[in-house]
Amino acid sequence: MFAKLSLLLSTAISTEYYYKTINYAFQTFFDEYMMHYPLLDGDNSSFVQCQKNLTDHCLTKIPELKGKVILEVGCGNGSQGIYIFNKFQPAKLTGVDINKDSINIANDKLADNSVKNIVFMVDNAEKLSKIEDNSVDVLINIESAFHYPDKNKFLKEITRILRPDGWFVIADILTVNEDNNHSRIKNFWKKKMNFHHWTLEKYNEGFKNANLILKDSERITNLVINAFEHSHSFIKNHPMKKKLSFKMVKIFFKININLNIRLLKNKRQYYVFSGQKI
Repeated sequence: MFAKLSLLLSTAISTEYYYKTINYAFQTFFDEYMMHYPLLDGDNSSFVQCQKNLTDHCLTKIPELKGKVILEVGCGNGSQGIYIFNKFQPAKLTGVDINKDSINIANDKLADNSVKNIVFMVDNAEKLSKIEDNSVDVLINIESAFHYPDKNKFLKEITRILRPDGWFVIADILTVNEDNNHSRIKNFWKKKMNFHHWTLEKYNEGFKNANLILKDSERITNLVINAFEHSHSFIKNHPMKKKLSFKMVKIFFKININLNIRLLKNKRQYYVFSGQKI
């Protein structure tokens, strides 16, 4: 029990520990792994479904995926990639992530699901060294780019790997005001968590410099906030197990939900971008 408590408390130590903790908590509470933030849209029957809603909403911004070659950058534990492959039927989906633990989970899930034409592997979003030039029809990047120290390099990699007329969709959490005058403690925490949020202005400039045409830009902050607020009912009504570790996970979720709501209301904005390379 103490080991599990230590894991939950280690969330804010580093990005690696954060995702390890999130994966453990979701698997414990929902019997599924975390994908990303939720969205109220159509079927809101569970927190997991609300995460799928967000994926579906992002993919409405680009042409049909059936028969296409897809690259998911920042694939995490593979849950979203497998969901996209099963629902939208691309010819091939490759998922890359810099976190080895997440890729291990993704490959374990792949073995359990016996899904073909999906590959998960470790790679850096700013280099994409394992992806060939002009080899991808659609690039998907959902809730990962705010960890990239140099998003300009990432955007230029999108241009390199996309085929002519290829599409991209990026869902990212932006900062409202770029303020570098943080305390030493806050700067240390942001560094440990690999937080590198861009403003909307920086993104627009970055797309232009990378020769990417922005077709659509949508702010869905309020939709995500509403989903987080709605998710309190999922947590409240979830069947409570007697184990103390399960109760700690429930508290962990409540704290994280309230923190995300506060940040989105005061310091962050959630945007979905889509477009093509020139």
